Amino acid sequence: MEYKATDMLNRGLELIQQKQQERGLKLLKSVPETFPQSKTRFRAYMAMGDFYYSKREYDLALKQYTQCEDSEEEELQAEGLYRVGICRYQANNFDQAFVALRKVTTDYPWSVFANEAYYYIGLCHFKLQRWARAAEALKLVGTSVEPNQD
Repeated sequence: MEYKATDMLNRGLELIQQKQQERGLKLLKSVPETFPQSKTRFRAYMAMGDFYYSKREYDLALKQYTQCEDSEEEELQAEGLYRVGICRYQANNFDQAFVALRKVTTDYPWSVFANEAYYYIGLCHFKLQRWARAAEALKLVGTSVEPNQD
């Protein structure tokens, strides 16, 4: 089952790269429908979110990224939550962006997405003209460390 789901995901991504976006997106959408118990479905949600994000359709991307909350992989959960924050930032919904991005920094402080979340937290404060808070958040970029390192 995982092999077939992964193959379908890869074919969908390949079609999108070949500028057959409608067919590729349809194939990506069919991964979670056809294989609802597959772990690969979360990667399909992420790929669909990335597609919509690239088209600046942030609401549609947001719906896809939020599906990754149910993944068993913490790295995928962190990335999905981070991308939720980015979509909300791009939509100028800074208060909701703070919620998602701060959740990344508290729940997944070891991930690379925590570093990126601090950056966007700083940008949100900057857009709201909160200069001191922006500087504080930007100072924290690069401070997250993997759990098995000092």
